[in-house]
Amino acid sequence: MMILYTSKSNQMNFYDDHRPAKLLRSAFSSIFYFTWTSGLIIGYSKSISAHAHILYGSTGVYILIFSLLTCKLVHKYEVIGYAVFLAGVALMLTDPFAHKTGGVDEAWIGNSAAFIGAGFGAVLGILSTKNVRVQHPLVMMTHYFIFAVGLQMVVFPYLEDNPLFFSTDSQYGAFGWMTDINLILYLDGFVVPFTGIAANVAFIYCYVYWPIEVICIAALFEPFIAQFAGVMLGQDEIPGTRTLFGLLIISVGMVIASYGAKLKMISKIKSLLDENLN
Repeated sequence: MMILYTSKSNQMNFYDDHRPAKLLRSAFSSIFYFTWTSGLIIGYSKSISAHAHILYGSTGVYILIFSLLTCKLVHKYEVIGYAVFLAGVALMLTDPFAHKTGGVDEAWIGNSAAFIGAGFGAVLGILSTKNVRVQHPLVMMTHYFIFAVGLQMVVFPYLEDNPLFFSTDSQYGAFGWMTDINLILYLDGFVVPFTGIAANVAFIYCYVYWPIEVICIAALFEPFIAQFAGVMLGQDEIPGTRTLFGLLIISVGMVIASYGAKLKMISKIKSLLDENLN
């Protein structure tokens, strides 16, 4: 069920959106954005696409845990759905044919990083749900990107111990892509406008119109496309039937959990209407 968005943040105001308090709010949130996406990058480098993306998108599991720990309303179908989801994940991760192409067996590192990153993604979702009430969504997303890039430029050189990090070296430099015209066209013509701007704008606007549980569940449909792309690009070996059946079981769990989140939202709206009528 869609929630009407009536906050004043749908009107962009440069000075108001860049007040120090809002910049600090965005800077703090960007730490979770940076850690979440870093978990996905590590996951993709060590594990096959479907496994890394499922675990990266497991933010809903953390949301459910947070809700239970804080004694918030949780629908029984949400619990059942995520129990089915976890069963599918367990089946998927035991696939003996799930390997990176020509890579060493370090899937547990990638899977762990992606799943730990999902916890930071869950916190980011909670923060974004609050931030979007006081900031324009596009401004909030821009702040996330800028502060996350700043963190990347500070953290990565220390982690990599790479003296060529800030150079245009084609192999080790952060700006090495600028030396290849084909890579420039690919990044600026496809990656940036579509997978970068369009995808993230759509993601941020989801927090405007949908409850966080539905967003977490919907994001889990991406692994099917990610795995297909991983195989087509030669990054992953074709996984076995356990991954396929695991994804199908995960999908069933998502549907059940989504139904529970929908019923919970309907119940909340009915309660609010009853309170207003009384």
